[in-house]
This record gives sequence, C-alpha cells and structure tokens, in this order.
Amino acid sequence: MEQLPADSRTARAQNPEAEWGTTEYLLWRIEHTLRVIAWQSTEDGAKGRRPPKPLPTPADRARVERRLQATDIDFINQKLGYVEVADGN
Repeated sequence: MEQLPADSRTARAQNPEAEWGTTEYLLWRIEHTLRVIAWQSTEDGAKGRRPPKPLPTPADRARVERRLQATDIDFINQKLGYVEVADGN
C-alpha cells in the first residue's frame, strides 16, 4: 500500500483524503478564503455572525458515510415508534 501512487484507486479507497490532490486542496482553501473575505464586508461579518462554512472535502464525506453505515436503523425506528407495515403478500 505504501508503494502505490497517491492517486491510485486502492490508495483513495483506503484514505479518502487522497481523492483530492494538492491542487484541489489549495483551490478549496482559496475558495473558502474568498467567501470569508466577502462575508467580512457584510453586516453579519461585522458582527461575527454566521461565518461561511467550508465545502465538504472527500474526508468529510467519508466520515459522514461511516457514521451512516454505523447507525442502527432498527434502534432509531424503535425509539421513534415507527412500525413497519406488512405488504400483505
């Protein structure tokens, strides 16, 4: 694994951050910085309210996906009182 190129499918599957290269991460940071600069000139920015959030990175999306996969849907349905209706077949 260590010898594979960072942009190989195997490396990206093992490490979601590798989906983006240095260029993409620099552009991501520049885009967010420009939105922060624009936000600072607004009324919200002057008062420090509701700053812009950065766009999700591949690592962020992978973290959300892992949480969704680890969620016990049956437990949540039980707590919410959800009753599955049989389709009658």
